[in-house]
Amino acid sequence: MFVILASDTEDNHPNYVPGWWRYGSDYDADPPKLRFDWLRYMDNLLSCLDQGGLRFKVTWFLRTDPAVGERCLDALTLLMDKVRDYDDELGIHIHTLRRDAQSRWVQSLDQNVCRSVVSDSLEIFKSHMGKLPNSARMGWNYMSNSVMQQLEDDGVRYDATCIPGMQSQLMYGQRDNFYDWSRAPTSPFHPSYEDYQAAGKMKILEIPLTSYVKEPGTKSGNVFPKWMRAVARVRRLTNVGATMTEFPFLASKRSLMLRNQFLIFSAWRNNTGMSNLLASKVQEARSRGWAYILGYFHPCEMMNPLSGKLNSAFLENFAASLNEIATIRKHGVDLVPVTISEFGSACLELKWISEA
Repeated sequence: MFVILASDTEDNHPNYVPGWWRYGSDYDADPPKLRFDWLRYMDNLLSCLDQGGLRFKVTWFLRTDPAVGERCLDALTLLMDKVRDYDDELGIHIHTLRRDAQSRWVQSLDQNVCRSVVSDSLEIFKSHMGKLPNSARMGWNYMSNSVMQQLEDDGVRYDATCIPGMQSQLMYGQRDNFYDWSRAPTSPFHPSYEDYQAAGKMKILEIPLTSYVKEPGTKSGNVFPKWMRAVARVRRLTNVGATMTEFPFLASKRSLMLRNQFLIFSAWRNNTGMSNLLASKVQEARSRGWAYILGYFHPCEMMNPLSGKLNSAFLENFAASLNEIATIRKHGVDLVPVTISEFGSACLELKWISEA
């Protein structure tokens, strides 16, 4: 059983996201005013990766796109130095941003803009790091035929953006979080040139996040519940810093309302049903000889966005989830922490790929 952790490694969440009004990055400015307050808790996060007698490897997807230039890479220098000692991987995380009529940075769906952003982002990464990344994860889980093609054209070998069975139709004042993976396979696949959600003949390998969707084609869901999308449209709530921590709900009640449909490690969502998921993965590994688990997280959530202090709930949930994953070994299944590129290379060598 291979286990892969992916980190969308960037600045604090934007200040228009509910709860981040005080410590969030300002994407109404040009250039954006980036904040990295969470980095003060970097060592807390790194120590959390040692659980159950294992050190879990991470693929750190470093934010690099024209809106932020090299500023994220500069801010993350110490983190990069530390994780290289663990043989972790440094990939690229790209947000396809443009300026709108109100001079705000928003997600662009213009395919010419998207292709240009992808290419420019990889050039920035190469200039700063001395080489191109092997792996990528797109911001807000966005993908299109054009973006997938550009990633392949520019030399990316593995992508880990796919969330099988999920879609999102914009959030936070219609600024971001638009994507569609509603028809995607649940196992690694080479996408089709005509349809990034279908297996085909592209060279790039898509490695889907672990999903609670059992079969491709299962009815898709919106990643954000209807009530949350409705609240997010009321801008005055965002401006005053409305957040789930201020609503009169116990943490257990919030986790029920934000029930996960894919593997994400977050203070605001608990992986309800992980035990059943892991049991099915153990069965899968026994029946076909291999299986994998891929989940992701945002390091900035280590910081409480209201107080700026360490968000202990994030680390507690994260550590508990990793410990639960580590218990797989009690079932006689070997657990192997790997990076995206290491797993992708094994998939290609051993032909663990969904066929067209």
